[in-house]
Amino acid sequence: MNRARLLSVYQMPFLLMAVIIGLDQWTKKWALAALSTPIPRCWKEVTLPDGRRASQLLNESITELQQILVAPPQGVSCWANTPADHVEIFHSWFWLRYAENRAAAFSLTESIPEWFRMPMLITVSILAVGGVLWWLWKLGSEHLVLRVALGLVLGGAIGNLIDRVSLGYVIDFIDWHLRPAYGWAWTFPTFNIADSAVVCGGALILIFGGKAEGKTEKKSTDQTTSDDETFTEAST
Repeated sequence: MNRARLLSVYQMPFLLMAVIIGLDQWTKKWALAALSTPIPRCWKEVTLPDGRRASQLLNESITELQQILVAPPQGVSCWANTPADHVEIFHSWFWLRYAENRAAAFSLTESIPEWFRMPMLITVSILAVGGVLWWLWKLGSEHLVLRVALGLVLGGAIGNLIDRVSLGYVIDFIDWHLRPAYGWAWTFPTFNIADSAVVCGGALILIFGGKAEGKTEKKSTDQTTSDDETFTEAST
């Protein structure tokens, strides 16, 4: 397989994919730590050089502090600050709120039994990744917008696939809603960066996919016509 073609086909979409996966996983870890996990604070009593007693904050990881919180050793005191249920960016329409989604994006497929749903979603994600890789290879180095779209879809699919395989669910934290003062409310299903990438990529595919396929077919037709003309000239 030609290495130059591999680079021309996959380099840009893979870089975009890596950015999406990195941003998605980082924001999910932030949501888990800031919006879900109690944050322990532990300190121990120490004696200063002048003989005075003081409290020294333990600079350990959250996991280690949680273990200390369960059974603090002698001379160590702990307390846990449970984060707020949500963070309000804009009160009436944009919150950050931790949620665990065991269904598909935007809570689709919730009605399917979990014993079947999770293997199905993992299988569909793997097939989708394979389909995107094949489509990128078919496109080659042309159709920049469509390759960007497929890179977004690839990053989003793998980002959520990592969650499903490692956790058994997907972490969501972006909460869009309308809560006006006059009574009614509308809430969009909680989502994440990976979902956003898939939706944006899908929208670009819907808008530009047909145009790209048309250009590919036209180029193929023109190439076939050119080959036929060359063959005819050679025959005469």
